[in-house]
Amino acid sequence: MARTPRKRKSALPARKSAHDQTEINVEDEALKNALNSQYQRAPYPTPSDDDDLCSADEDDKLDFEDEATAGTGYNTTPLLGKPTSFKEPAILRPQGLPQVETTVDDHWTYLFFRFCAERHKMYDRRQAGIPRDQLTKDETMSKEHIGNVFRQLDPSSKNIGIDIIGKGDQSHEEVCFRLFLYCMFYSEATWNALCTSIGGIPTWRNYISDLPVFESVLHRISFIENKKIYYGGFQLVPPTVYFTDNRNRDKTMFHYAASLRLVLAMMLAKLPDQLLKCQYAVDASHVLQTIPTLGGFLSWNILCFLNDTTHFTWYFRNYATCGPGPRSYLGRIFGGKNVINSIAMEEAGLIWLYENQWKYWARLGEDPPHAHEIGLRPGMRVLDFENALCWCHRYVNAFERKRYGNFGHIPHPEYDPEITENTSAPAWCTEERWMKSTSKAAWVGDYDEAQCKLESVDGQEEVYEVEKIVMRKGLRSEKNSYFRVRWKGYTPEEDTWEKADSLKDGAEETLEDWVQWENRVWDNIEKVKRQYPFIRPQIPKSEPSAVQDENEQGDARSGRAVKRMKREAIPS
Repeated sequence: MARTPRKRKSALPARKSAHDQTEINVEDEALKNALNSQYQRAPYPTPSDDDDLCSADEDDKLDFEDEATAGTGYNTTPLLGKPTSFKEPAILRPQGLPQVETTVDDHWTYLFFRFCAERHKMYDRRQAGIPRDQLTKDETMSKEHIGNVFRQLDPSSKNIGIDIIGKGDQSHEEVCFRLFLYCMFYSEATWNALCTSIGGIPTWRNYISDLPVFESVLHRISFIENKKIYYGGFQLVPPTVYFTDNRNRDKTMFHYAASLRLVLAMMLAKLPDQLLKCQYAVDASHVLQTIPTLGGFLSWNILCFLNDTTHFTWYFRNYATCGPGPRSYLGRIFGGKNVINSIAMEEAGLIWLYENQWKYWARLGEDPPHAHEIGLRPGMRVLDFENALCWCHRYVNAFERKRYGNFGHIPHPEYDPEITENTSAPAWCTEERWMKSTSKAAWVGDYDEAQCKLESVDGQEEVYEVEKIVMRKGLRSEKNSYFRVRWKGYTPEEDTWEKADSLKDGAEETLEDWVQWENRVWDNIEKVKRQYPFIRPQIPKSEPSAVQDENEQGDARSGRAVKRMKREAIPS
C-alpha cells in the first residue's frame, strides 16, 4: 500500500504492526529483495578464519596448557560423532520481514545451554575461592580460555570501565573521546603508551596538539620495538584509504596515523552529541555505523561500554549485533546460512533463544545463570546470548580440533513436556521497565505504549507522524535509497523501510536531518585529511632498526596489520 507523507514529520495511512508477521505482505519486490540482501553475509568462516575474533581476557585465562586433564570430565572420550539430532519446529520473526519457519537442532541447542550453565558456575566457583584446576570437570573448558557468559563480568570489560571510562574528565565529550581512542586499537599496552607519552590521560581538549606525540610513540612501538599496537580480538580495519588522495597505494600514511585521524574526525563531527539524541541502542548503533570502518559488531561493543556511563541510558529492547562466532553458531542451531543469512535473521535468532530460554533451563534441570553483582535478575539478556554464543563457538572449535571431551557427549535430557513446554518467562520480565538492565523487547499490552500509539494517529485521515530516520540502506550515492523510519509513539520493532521519494512529500525535513548528519561525518573526514596531513616521524639513525627501509616495514607491520592480528591475536 502506498504511503505518502502529508506534512512535516507526518506520514502515511494506517498500516499493520511490524509484529503481526502473519499478515505482512511485501508487495514491493525491490524492497523485499533489498531487505533480504541487506548486509548479506559471506559463507561461514572456518575455525582458522575467525577463531581469534572473540574478545579474550588475559586476566581470566585458565592455566591448563601444561597440566593433566582436570578431573575425569563428563566423558573424556573424544567426540567422533554427535548423538542423533532431533529437530523441533521454530518460527523466527526478523524485523521488517515476514516470519520464517525453520527448525532447531536440539544437539547444538542443548550443548549451548549446558555450556552457559557450566561457564557461569565456573565464575561463581572462582568467586568462592575454588582453585582454578577444580573449577570444572569439562575437559575443553579446563584446557581452553573461555570467557564469561556475561560480558560485564570479564576482567577486560571491568578494566575498560575503570581505566578508560572512569579516569579523567567525566563530561560526555571526554568520556566518548577516551573510548573512541581506545577502541581504535583495543590494546591496554597501546593505551598505556599514549598516556605515558604525555604524562597523563589523553583529552579531547589537547588532542590536536598531542597528535604528533602520539604518532611518534606509536611509530616507535611499531617500527623500532617491533611490537603490536592493534589487538586482533576486535580488529577495527584502519581507515587509511579515507585520509589519502590515492587510497594509500603509495604507502604514504601508516595505519596508526589514520586511526588517530578518524578519532579527530569523529569528535569534530560532534558524534558524542549525536549519540545523546538517541533513545534506543539500535539508534545509537546506526549512528556509529555512519563512521567508515565501524560495522555493526564493533559499534555494538562501543555502545555497550558507553551505556554503562551516567550519560547514556539507551534502551536495548532485545537489540544485539552478532560477530562472526555468534553468527556461525546460530547457523548450527537454525539450519545454516540458508536461514541465518542477514543481520535481521541474526537478531531474530538471538531473540528466539532469549524467549525460549526458560523452556530449555527447565528441560535440563538447570538454574538460569544469575549475574546478581551487576544488578540483573536470573536469566540471560539478548546481549548475553550474543556474548555467550561467541564463546561457545570458540569452545566447539577447540574440541573439534583437539578432540577434547565436551558437553556434546551428554544424551538429550528426559523431561515432562506438560511441565517444560508450558514454562514461560517470570513475571518480572514483563514488569521491569529499565532497559539498561533487562533489555526486554516489547511489552505486549503495555498501557503507556498503547496510549502513545493512539495519540500519534490523526483520527480523521489516519496518518502517522515520522519521528526520525534511523538509518539508510545502501550507499549515499543512491538516488532513491531506502530509509528505516521510526514512527512517533512507536517502538523500534515497528520501524518500516520507506523510499526517499515517499519521505520527501511531507517528511523532507526529517530526511534532511539524517542526510545532513551523514554529510557532516564525511565533510569532517575531508577536513582532517586536508588540514592535518600526516608527516612521517623520523627514526633516529642510532636505532638498530633504522637501517631497515620504512616503506618495507610499513608494509610488513602496518599495511598487513589485519592479517597479522588474525594469526597472533589471542593466546589460548
